[in-house]
Amino acid sequence: MTRSISQLSDTAMVLAAGLGKRMRHLTDDRPKALIEVCDIPLIDGVLDRLGAAGVSRVVVNVHHHAAALQEYLGARQQ
Repeated sequence: MTRSISQLSDTAMVLAAGLGKRMRHLTDDRPKALIEVCDIPLIDGVLDRLGAAGVSRVVVNVHHHAAALQEYLGARQQ
């Protein structure tokens, strides 16, 4: 069964709890979601695309360096 665009949820969940083991030298001091590509944290690219798609509420799960990601996301909301 397929749904039309009007039936899609306005809520998304971003899975950002990985340890980043394959990127250990970059994730020793930060979560993978905060690694920058072209000066933009990975999480920003994901959140910006979700917003452009009409998603108004995002839940982000965190684990590795959770406090850093929570702080970043809190500042982004303001």
